[in-house]
Amino acid sequence: MTWNFRLVKHTEPKSGSVWYGVHEVFYNGAGKPWTMTQDPIQVEGESTKELFEYLSLIKRDLRRLPVLDIHKIKWARPPKGIRGGRTKKFKNVKDLTNNLGKVERSGKRK
Repeated sequence: MTWNFRLVKHTEPKSGSVWYGVHEVFYNGAGKPWTMTQDPIQVEGESTKELFEYLSLIKRDLRRLPVLDIHKIKWARPPKGIRGGRTKKFKNVKDLTNNLGKVERSGKRK
């Protein structure tokens, strides 16, 4: 299972207003998205160096991957071993890894 940062387009149902957020998106073994963070990520770090490295990873993914429309994503089934997995179940990568085990950051285009 892999994950990466994705720019996600959100449209408010009542007003039709559009906004964008950066989310961590997780992929099954076939490379299909099966879940993402419920809320956009927060950019923070324990040092300025760590923060800039984090921002570089985000920037790299956003430049190379297309925007996902939250209302048009075709969600895959969760990988084996995930109980009750659905979209927007986990708050962040740490939350998911605590429930699953090691997750690799994707170097592949999704």
